[in-house]
Amino acid sequence: MKRLVKLSLLSLIPLLMACGISSENEGTSQREIRDRDNLKKLYFPLTGEYRGVVEPTDRSTPQYPVQINMILAEESAGTDEYGREKYRPALRAYFKRLDVQDIGIADYFMKVGLIAETGEIYMTSVSGTVLPGNPYGFLTVTAQVVGNGIIGTVGNNSASIGKISVEKVK
Repeated sequence: MKRLVKLSLLSLIPLLMACGISSENEGTSQREIRDRDNLKKLYFPLTGEYRGVVEPTDRSTPQYPVQINMILAEESAGTDEYGREKYRPALRAYFKRLDVQDIGIADYFMKVGLIAETGEIYMTSVSGTVLPGNPYGFLTVTAQVVGNGIIGTVGNNSASIGKISVEKVK
């Protein structure tokens, strides 16, 4: 009889473990959903079209108009325990000089980071997206979100380009 009870209890172990794993996964899923919602709430107000100017560091170069389109995208966040790809919301930007008509000369696809506590925003051109004919190479923007605008500096792989000031128009 004792042997039968032990066997019965042993047979329940896999079932109890499966239940534990299931509730653990539910906690992870709920946490992922909450994290995704928080990121969307944080990033969504920044999405839209911004227009303004870059004032070059070289005073002999006139300021020029720029446009930044900020979008909410999905980026890979690794894989789950079953090997399925996971995604999370992320900010992305498209930076364009409006005084240059040739597509690719001054167009950049950029990753965007935000430090919500300070309002600091930074953008870095995505590797491999500098289009042919672009003489500027890599581009970075380090700025502050101020009201409906972004104010900061622009640089490339060789030097500081200048100051940027853009306002949200859409």
